[in-house]
Formats: sequence, C-alpha cells, structure tokens
Amino acid sequence: MFISDFIFPKACLNCGYLGSYICLDCRYKLKPVSKESCLYCQSFSPLGLTHISCSKKLSIDGLVSLFYYNEVMKKIIKNIKYRLVTKAFDDLFAVINHQMIEKLMLYKRIFKQCLIQPIPLHKSRFNTRGFNQAQIIADFLGKNFNLPVVNFLERKKPTPSLAGITNKKERYFRIQGAFIVKDKLQVLGKRFILVDDVVTSGATVKEACKALKRSGALNVYVFSLSRG
Repeated sequence: MFISDFIFPKACLNCGYLGSYICLDCRYKLKPVSKESCLYCQSFSPLGLTHISCSKKLSIDGLVSLFYYNEVMKKIIKNIKYRLVTKAFDDLFAVINHQMIEKLMLYKRIFKQCLIQPIPLHKSRFNTRGFNQAQIIADFLGKNFNLPVVNFLERKKPTPSLAGITNKKERYFRIQGAFIVKDKLQVLGKRFILVDDVVTSGATVKEACKALKRSGALNVYVFSLSRG
C-alpha cells in the first residue's frame, strides 16, 4: 500500500465506503450491456451495427458499449471528472469480466486496421481538468486490441456539457461544428473507432463522426464505457 493511501484514503465514488474507488457492493450494481442495438433507431442489432435502413453518408457505422449508464455509473463518472480521480479508472477497468472481454474479442475482426480516436476536450476544459477521460479509455482499448491511438481531431469550440440538456435539437445545435480534422490526409481512406466515456443521445460522437467522414474516413465505429 502506498503512503498516499494513508494520507488520502480511497473511498468508493458511489457510496463512500473506504478501501477502493469502486467497492465490491457497487461493482455488482454496475450493469453490463446485455443487448446491442442500433444507435439511430434503438432496435436490436447484432454487434451494435447501424442498420442499413438507418445509415446515411455521414452516419456512425456501429456502437459497442460495456455498461448501462445507470445511477451508480453516472455518479462514478461524474466524480472521476469533477474530483479529478483518474486512478479510479483502474478500478473501473477491473470490473470488466471475462464475458465482456469475450464480447470485445468478437469485434476484433470488425475493428481490424482501425485507428482509435478519443473524443477530444476543448483546450480550456483540458487545462482546467488536467486530463481527458476519453483518452484514458482509448489507451486501455488500444492496449487490449493492439491498435494505435491517434489524435487527428480537435475540438475548436468550448461546448457546454450536454448531460443536462434533454432536448435533442438543442443538443445538436450546441455541438454542431465543434470538431475539425487537423490534417485530412491522415484521415483519408482510414477506419476509426471513436472513444468516449458515455453515449446517451449520441450527439457528440455523431458530430465527431461527421468531421472524420467529411475528411474521407471510410468507416467510423464508436466505443463507449457506458450507454444511456
């Protein structure tokens, strides 16, 4: 045990129980996604691939998420972001069980030769927070899939948090035009996995996908730790 654990003891980010950032009881309250669905119509779809009938030129090609965004996950992620507890991701990744790893392995053929692109933060928010949670998740995914992690996207405007906005149109207008591609030649003809911590309406990842596909990306899939 490190000295820092005595000075700043770990406490569960959901219930406050001392000992770890996610205690054993709260780990069991995290619910794995049991049924993959199309991001656009929410109907069942094998491997979370976008239905042909839902797909358009700039659409996301598929979405895979590990956990449902229930109240426990919501509180954990919120505390990681605003209490700046990046080490809690280690406890969160430890919850990923054998079945989830097998599920991820099913995607290896689909994700073959993909580049992993985390959803970027605006510079001002990154400077305030000091880290990008999507980058941490992307590094974890890259290590397990043996795929390169890149940063070809830039967030050019400081969009407010979309978490409390329930109106879909308002979400869309808040995030519209938020992302640019730094160098289109790096994107042209490539396949990508966009990574974010949470996908609810999908407004953020959809907008990032549009930026990549307008720059010539062939396919864009999305991986999220949790899904609302």
